[in-house]
Parts: sequence; C-alpha cells; structure tokens
Amino acid sequence: MRFAPPDSIMPAMRTIPDARRGGHWASAGPILAIALLLVMAAGAAGAAAAPAASAAKAAAGADTLPVARMNVPQAILAASRGEVLLVDVRPAGQRSLGHIRDDVHAPFDRMAAGQAELPKGKRLLFYCSCHAEEVALDAARLLQKSGNANVAVLVGGYDDWRQAGGPTQVDATWEEIFKLDEPPAGWGKTPVDPKRCRYEVDRSGAARGAASARITCVRDTSARGFAGYTQKLDPAALRGRKVTLSAMVRTQDADPGAFLWIGAEDAQGRVMGMTRPDANPSLGTQDWRLVEVSGVVPPTAVKVLIGVSLMASGTVWLDDVRLVAVEDRGMPRVRVVVRNQGFEE
Repeated sequence: MRFAPPDSIMPAMRTIPDARRGGHWASAGPILAIALLLVMAAGAAGAAAAPAASAAKAAAGADTLPVARMNVPQAILAASRGEVLLVDVRPAGQRSLGHIRDDVHAPFDRMAAGQAELPKGKRLLFYCSCHAEEVALDAARLLQKSGNANVAVLVGGYDDWRQAGGPTQVDATWEEIFKLDEPPAGWGKTPVDPKRCRYEVDRSGAARGAASARITCVRDTSARGFAGYTQKLDPAALRGRKVTLSAMVRTQDADPGAFLWIGAEDAQGRVMGMTRPDANPSLGTQDWRLVEVSGVVPPTAVKVLIGVSLMASGTVWLDDVRLVAVEDRGMPRVRVVVRNQGFEE
C-alpha cells in the first residue's frame, strides 16, 4: 500500500513506502488531488492548501505576479526590529497547534471573500505550512491586486521558522482541538464542523457488540477537508514494519465514498505520509464489511496515525478497529492497543 502525503491537509510533499511494492518510495503526485483534502495529524494540518490555492488564483485573477521572498533568518531579524508584520493564512485549527508569536491571523478563505482586515503602514510577511508557499503567495497577490505592494512571503513557512528557533506560540493541544473527550471518546473528529457533519456513537446498529461510531455529513460545495475519526498511536513496536489496519465499515449514500487510512507523523508534528485513499474505498451504500489497508511505518516516525474519512456527504459507520504489525522477516506479529476500538466507552 502506497503512503502519500495528506499534508496539505494538509503542504510538504513526502511519501511513505508501499508495502505491496517491497517498501520502495513512490511519488505522491498522482494521489495529491485526493489526499490534499484530508484534515489530520494536524492537520492536518494544512490540507486545505491545494483547494485554497485554486480559490486564490480565481480570486486574484493571476498567479504569476512577482512576490518578494524572505528567508527565516532575515524574517526573524526584521520582526525583531519591527520592520515586518507576520500574517498567518492557515485555517484556525492548524494555527491553534502552533503559530509565530505576535503575528496576526488572516485565513486565506476570509481574505479571498474580502472579510479580512489587515493593518496598514507596515510590510506584511505572509506564511503558511504548505508546499512552495502556495497559499501565502496567493494571499500576497490578492493584496498586490488591490494596490498594496508592500508584501512578501516567508520561505519555508511556519515549519522552517520553528526549526530555526523563531518564537512560537501554541494555543491548544491536538486533543483539545479535535475533541477527543467527546463521544466517541479517544477519537479525534476532523474537521470539527457541526453545521455540516455529526459525529456520534450509534447504539442502534453495530457490526459487533453494542455500538459503533457514525459520521453523517450533508453536501456543501464550499466545505474543505474530509470528515473523519483519527487516533494517534505509539510507533515504538512498529517502526520499519508493515502494519495492517482493519475495521468493520458500513456506508449509506457515501458520495463519492469513505476510506480507512494509516499515516505517520515526524518529530516536528508534521504528517510524513499516508496510505492511498483509493486503496479499498467504501462507495455509495454498502452493508457492514471488513476493510483492510496496509503500509510500512517509516523508521523515524514519532506517531502512527489511523482513521476513517468520509469524502463529501452521506454516512459512514466504523466498528471493531484493529492495528497489527504483521509477522515478517522473523519478527513476531504485534497487536497495537487502539483506544475504544469497539466504541463501547
């Protein structure tokens, strides 16, 4: 199973080995159009980057206007002197997990809708957590088009700023943002969108036991990101090994469908990659069935991520979730503890 970056949920274009192809690394490009919309690890994290970039080009009218770029050392110095104001264009959930201290928040979708007011009289330095600074560039071009040429983009965005030791601020934990304490307990709800989606425990229908987890979403063409349940696990016994995620899955009017996935997170909290969304999808209306996906966990993974995602609209049920490292190359089979795997809590 190929692992491709959701980043961009949620940005950096990385891959994880394909277990069926002997662990070789593969390009994520063909999968990005689907995987971009996942919101995880963080995310994810910046998965709204690709849809935002497309919207930006339509709003700005052109994507080729030259924009000044500033690297992180230059930006840290300029910020310390009060010469620039850093502007975070990422979604609120992603920002809450970490942003540059003393910046301002102007999500790109609000800028494109003309709903964001930015300070005047100072050079604005836009940043994101996205591949090639795409969303930050489009934000800067929006202002250029409106007559403000005093803009620039931070090369490397938030990730490079943090790695360089620039001052940062965290407003909430992953557990708080994705409501792990709400039913079903132990599972992150991504994205948290109560107007479009409902996340709940279903005690009237289960594949096994007395309960299952359910997500129901109404169609909204303006919505970004897939709805889903996510859990982070300790990778200590899994690094470098092929793992298989299995669950009982049921769908009703899932358009275009739903899918299980496995991902990995690095030491900086960035999603390194994930299994292909088209590996074993559940499309339309299907009764309970066993679904499995597999991949190889990178040796440098700090967290393993597992989950289910509903792509646009409909209902998906999840039950009896299991994750195992398969017996391979003389290494024994290992079953990983998944919290609330049967949604009985």
